[in-house]
Amino acid sequence: MKQILNKVISVLFFASIITGCNSPEEKVEKAKKNLNQAEQDLNKKQIDSANEYQSLKADWEKQMNENDKIIEQLKEDKNDKKVATDKEYNEKIAALKKENDEMRTKANNYKYESSDTKWQEFKDGFNKEMKKLGDGITNLKNKIVKKTDKD
Repeated sequence: MKQILNKVISVLFFASIITGCNSPEEKVEKAKKNLNQAEQDLNKKQIDSANEYQSLKADWEKQMNENDKIIEQLKEDKNDKKVATDKEYNEKIAALKKENDEMRTKANNYKYESSDTKWQEFKDGFNKEMKKLGDGITNLKNKIVKKTDKD
């Protein structure tokens, strides 16, 4: 244990000597380089994040358009299969349509911020809501199929 401690102290001592040998100008130059690199990394990350936002927004819009088509198909299927009198189905279809429209509004009204935390929170929450909506549409679709299979 003592040997390890001695080695660590020796390494730290030599490292401090080596870094202390740099002139103030070299230290300033190195700091400027580090700052420039950090700014470049930040700019790249912001651009990548903004591109991800645009890509996801397009994917979400595509999914919401697909949801609209499925909901319309559910309305037609419901009418064709004589479940139109079932008030529960009408209410569920209307609720799914409303939720899809609200998701579209939420996506369109979101003002992208380069803050990783806010963007990540929005993205995660939105994806969870989209999955929940998709599951609701699938469940209703399966219920309509099961109901007509029984008749």
